[in-house]
Amino acid sequence: MKSERRHDLETNELAVSLRSTIDKAKPYHTHLLVGAAIVAVLIALWGVWGTSSSVTEQEAWDKFILASYSSDPELLEMKRLADNSEYTGTTVPEWAYLMWCDRQLLIASQSFLVDRAASTSRLKQIQGIYEGLITGASVSQIRDRARYGLAQVYELQDKLEEAQEKYVDVKGDLSTLATNRTDQLKEKEVIESSTWLATAELPKRKAATPGTTNSGSRPSFEAEVPKSLSSPTDIQDSRSLEDILTGANGAGADEDRYKDSPAEDATDATDVAPAEDQPAGENAKSTEETSEGQ
Repeated sequence: MKSERRHDLETNELAVSLRSTIDKAKPYHTHLLVGAAIVAVLIALWGVWGTSSSVTEQEAWDKFILASYSSDPELLEMKRLADNSEYTGTTVPEWAYLMWCDRQLLIASQSFLVDRAASTSRLKQIQGIYEGLITGASVSQIRDRARYGLAQVYELQDKLEEAQEKYVDVKGDLSTLATNRTDQLKEKEVIESSTWLATAELPKRKAATPGTTNSGSRPSFEAEVPKSLSSPTDIQDSRSLEDILTGANGAGADEDRYKDSPAEDATDATDVAPAEDQPAGENAKSTEETSEGQ
C-alpha cells in the first residue's frame, strides 16, 4: 500500500509540474510554433543547398579533368576554371590555380635563356598565386605543393636562401625531395651554376650580310634550269588510238573478227578453177595412164 501511495503521489507531482509548465508557456505558444517552423525550413534549405553544392562541385571536377587533358601548352582552360566564381567554396579552383602555376613554371624554366623577359614575367605572375595558396588553401597538399613551387621560382631568380626556407617548410609526400634539394643548394657548384644562370645570355643571331643568303632572297651563284631530255627516237604517228587498236583500214571489228577474209576465198577459188577447165582429151589420157599403171 505504501508503494502504491508513493507512486500516486509522484504521478500527481509530475502532472502538476507539467501543467504548471504548460501554463507558463501559453503566452509564448505562437512564438514557439514560429520558431519550430523556422527550424524546419532551415533544415530543408540546408538539405537543398547540400545537394546543389555537391552537383556544382561534381561539375567543377568534370571540367578540371577535361582541362588537365587539354593539348594547349599554356593550360588557359585551367586558368579560366580557376577564375570561375561559380565554383567558389570548392577546392577545385585551388587545384586549378596550382596546376596552371606548375605549367607556367615549367615553360619559364625551359625558355629562361631564350626569352628571359617573358620567363621573368611568368615567374612574377605565379609567385603571387603560390603565396596566396600557401596562406589560404584549404588542403594541406595544395599548400605543400605551393611551397615547393615557390621555392623553384626563387631558384630561377637566384634567391637561394629564400628557396631553402620554402623547401624546409614542405611537408608530406614532397618532403624528401625538398630536403634533398635543400642540401644541393648548399653545394658550391650549384651556387655557381645558379649565379651563372641568372646572368647568362645566349649569343644573339647576327644580322645577315649582303653576301649571305636569307630566306626568300636570290642566291649569289647562277643556277640554270636543266633542259628536258629528248627521247632517243621521235615517234610521229597521226593515227588515233582507236585506229591503232583496230588497224589502219578500220578492220578488226568484233563482229568480223572470226570471218574468212575475201583474199583467202579468192585463193581457194583459183586453186579449184584449173581442174574444172581442163580439156576432155587430157582427162581421158590421164585416165588411160592411170589404168595402165594399175
